[in-house]
Amino acid sequence: CNGKEKTFLHRIKQICSNPWFHGSIDHPTSVLLSRSQDSFIVRLGSEPGCFTIQAQSHRLRIVYIPGTGYQDPMSKIHPNLESIIAQECPELKALDGSPFVKFYHPLGPYVQQFQMKS
Repeated sequence: CNGKEKTFLHRIKQICSNPWFHGSIDHPTSVLLSRSQDSFIVRLGSEPGCFTIQAQSHRLRIVYIPGTGYQDPMSKIHPNLESIIAQECPELKALDGSPFVKFYHPLGPYVQQFQMKS
């Protein structure tokens, strides 16, 4: 593997390990409506290389620019999605329950087991 492949795989693993990442979700609004108003998720955007940070009240389109970083709606470049979330959504809480956590989270089986009991 060369450095670019490791970086790509690391980036995918990093994103998928977050409980707020919900991948490609068919009805994000209905998922959010059933939760508190200050909840958010991150999902794949409708275009390749894009992500959407979505809450009940708004959504932000984020574009990944290879070799550069993640571009927010104001065209500011960030090193990762976490940076954008911290800046743009500090008052919001991540909606846990990502289907990816059980595969990538270091405590995946325990997190899944806890979520099922809750």
